[in-house]
Amino acid sequence: PGLNVESSNGRVAPRFYIRGLGNTDFDLAASQPVSVVIDDVVQENVALKSFPMFDDEQVEVLRGPQGTLYGRNTPAGIVHFRSVRPNEEFDANVSASYGSFGTAVLDGAVGGAMADGVSARGSLSFRRRDDWVDNSFNNTELGSYEDLAGRVQVLIEPSDAFSALLNLHGRSYEGTSTLFRAN
Repeated sequence: PGLNVESSNGRVAPRFYIRGLGNTDFDLAASQPVSVVIDDVVQENVALKSFPMFDDEQVEVLRGPQGTLYGRNTPAGIVHFRSVRPNEEFDANVSASYGSFGTAVLDGAVGGAMADGVSARGSLSFRRRDDWVDNSFNNTELGSYEDLAGRVQVLIEPSDAFSALLNLHGRSYEGTSTLFRAN
């Protein structure tokens, strides 16, 4: 209940608050007191914090300070996202939804064993919305976006004593201006 996520700078610049502690600075390079961690990698830049969440196994919200475990920029705490890891069992899923203003979401994932001691998982997320605001002052439309993100993971476990997880994320985002209320 102490977590709040908002943006007054568009979809690609979220700000996280834990127990009311956060930063309302518009500067994209400003340090934030709540750190976002995705698959054990700190996402320090505010634009990295906007990576879409999909195929998640767990989300942890840890109240701060967390500097001993996670370093600087954690006096308010951290939000830690963990994606579903590859394993030897075959798994596949897909979900789709459609809503007003041409809003559509398509998420899917597939994974399983590739060879003895090697498993992989691929997941994809596509989200879109049509322009939904007509600006009659300068005859423009606002609010649309297309967001495509994907993740490929390969887990190599040659023995019980060693494992390596290779994790690759990618994203393509395009859109018109987003309306927001400044502070």
